[in-house]
Amino acid sequence: MNKRFLFLFFVFCFCVYGYESGVSFLKISPAYPVEASSLFKKGVFSFWHNPAFLKDKKELGIAYNFWIEDVRIGYFGFSIPFNGGVFGISGTFLDSGEIPHTTLTQKTAAESYTAPSHRISLGIVTGRTDLKLGISLSSIEEKIYKESAQGGAVSVGGLLKKRNFEFSLFLRNLGLMTEMREKSSPLPLTFGAGILKNVKKGRIGISLSKARDENMKFSGGMNFSLYREEALSLDLDAGYSTGFEDAGSSSGVWMGSGISIRNFSISINYFYFGDLGNPLRISAQFRF
Repeated sequence: MNKRFLFLFFVFCFCVYGYESGVSFLKISPAYPVEASSLFKKGVFSFWHNPAFLKDKKELGIAYNFWIEDVRIGYFGFSIPFNGGVFGISGTFLDSGEIPHTTLTQKTAAESYTAPSHRISLGIVTGRTDLKLGISLSSIEEKIYKESAQGGAVSVGGLLKKRNFEFSLFLRNLGLMTEMREKSSPLPLTFGAGILKNVKKGRIGISLSKARDENMKFSGGMNFSLYREEALSLDLDAGYSTGFEDAGSSSGVWMGSGISIRNFSISINYFYFGDLGNPLRISAQFRF
């Protein structure tokens, strides 16, 4: 990639990091447990992490996350190739369940409320086989009790393939939210990079990412193929991500498995986040 572009990219990212962000649900991936795992299998699930990761195929994917406490996160993604690129659409929906409504003077809840949030994204990927560029536009809404805020965001990404390696860059959630209770806040702008290497019977990858108001995170992992034929395959995933040290020494570990039968695949991922809990993700993918 152009060296001047890379220099301006990182200068821009560090210049806008002086503000605390809101809309924290955008930091939780509904598609893959941690950043590095999005490198292994490009497609509609990786689209959440990097717009350049869409495949030149028709795909439909759905995922449901049993997150910590009563938080549930749903996700869908769809892609369709066209002459010169790939078009994609995705949606993220968060539900935190029923929350007791209390006040400073009334500690016993007389009613409850919900705090749903969502993000809908449209994206386009273009480029050659060895170099792809992607961009997505998102509509975002966050609600809590009787208050709500809306906003928009832009995400960009690139993917470069060289022999058995893949290099990626992304800038995610560049935008602002409208005011909630007379206060507006920027989105959790996140930038990062990843390296993937194809090895015998699998892939290994590492990723660095930084949200606007968080420390740099490192994640790494591997994808191993136990069995692979044209009509049937079985994979295992495992890895680790920093950023959860306060929840226990081994928090941030994830593992999962997936099975594909022709054009249909299903996978289950388990995350260990220490004192935060042990989220579970179930996903299904269809290829046309």
